[in-house]
Amino acid sequence: MLGFQLFLHALRMILGNFGAALRVSLPLGVTLVALAVLSATLAPSLGMIEHPGTLEPSRLGAGGGLVAFVAVILVAVAFLWSAVAWHRFILLEEYPTPTGPRWNGAAVWRYLVAGIVLTLTLMLVGVALGAVVGFLGFLVVQALGPGAARFVWLLTLVLLILPIVLISYRVSLILPAAAVGERLSVKQAWAATRGAFWPLLVLAFVTTLANALLGLPTPILMRGSFVLGMVWNTAGQWITMLCGVSILTTLYGHFIEKRSLNA
Repeated sequence: MLGFQLFLHALRMILGNFGAALRVSLPLGVTLVALAVLSATLAPSLGMIEHPGTLEPSRLGAGGGLVAFVAVILVAVAFLWSAVAWHRFILLEEYPTPTGPRWNGAAVWRYLVAGIVLTLTLMLVGVALGAVVGFLGFLVVQALGPGAARFVWLLTLVLLILPIVLISYRVSLILPAAAVGERLSVKQAWAATRGAFWPLLVLAFVTTLANALLGLPTPILMRGSFVLGMVWNTAGQWITMLCGVSILTTLYGHFIEKRSLNA
C-alpha cells in the first residue's frame, strides 16, 4: 500500500544516509542536548518544575520564563537550519560539511514563511474541526455520562487529530519547495496530492501511532530518573524531527517531482 511505502521510504532515506543525517541534524541535536542538560541542572532552581521525580509544574519565575523563551528561539532556529539542509541534501544533493550543514539564510527564511502559512492554515482547520468535536463530545457525555471519556478520545482522534495530520501532509509540500527555492502555493500542493486520500490517511495514522508510542516511555522514565527521562525525550525529539522532515521530502519527491519510491 502506498501509505506504508511512503513511510518506509522515508525511514530508508534516513538509514541509507545515516552519516549525512547525523551531520545535517547536528544544529538541532546539539541544541536539544544542551537544553536537556540545562533542564536537568537548572529546572528546579528556576522554578520550572516543582520536583523532578513527580514533574509537578509550578509557576515560572522571571528566570525560568526567560530561559524558556530563549530555548524556544534556539530550538526553532536549529530546526529550520537542519530541516532545510536535509531537504536540500536529498532533493538537490547538497552535501553537509564534516562539521555540519551549511547555513542558507535565504532558504531558511523562505522555510519560515512557508511554515507560518502552513500553521495558519492548520489553525483555521483545527478551529473548525475542534468545534465539531466539542459539540459531538458534549452530546456523548450527556448521553453516556462520566464513562464517555474513551468515546470522546476516539472522536478526537478520528475527527480532529487524524484529519489535521492528513491535511498537513497535503499542504506541507510547500515546505520542501521553499527549502529548494521552488514556488508552490497551498492550492498547488493540494492539487498535486489529489487522489491520494487513502494513502495519506494511512500515512497519517501510522505516523500518529508511531509518535504516540515513541512518547509513551517519557513520563514513565521521568518518574524513575529525571535524567534518563530527558535522555529519552531528547532522542525522541531528534527522531521525530528527522522522520517528519524525511516524510515531507518523500512526499515532495513523489508527488511533485514524480520520483520513484524505489529510488
